[in-house]
Amino acid sequence: MMSDLDSNAVGEEFVPYTREEIIKTLSFFLTAEYKFVKLYLQLSASLEDDEFNVQNLREMAEEDKQHSGILLEMLQDMAPELDLLKTPEVNGPVGQPD
Repeated sequence: MMSDLDSNAVGEEFVPYTREEIIKTLSFFLTAEYKFVKLYLQLSASLEDDEFNVQNLREMAEEDKQHSGILLEMLQDMAPELDLLKTPEVNGPVGQPD
């Protein structure tokens, strides 16, 4: 039985992603990181009395901000034609061509 993680594999042979698929996937990852940062910060604000978990959630948000920066650099390098300075949209990937 194949999992979703194996969906790009054909039998035992790996099928490389196309450049377009890589760019779309990185864009999706970037959007997800932004959403996680927002969620972690919202959760931490709701747990004012729980210093341990507030600190952990804030650290997780900071780590995801770093991941976002790396993903943004990768996308800027791979697809300079995209407008990556736009604010990420709630329902879709950033950097969609106009």
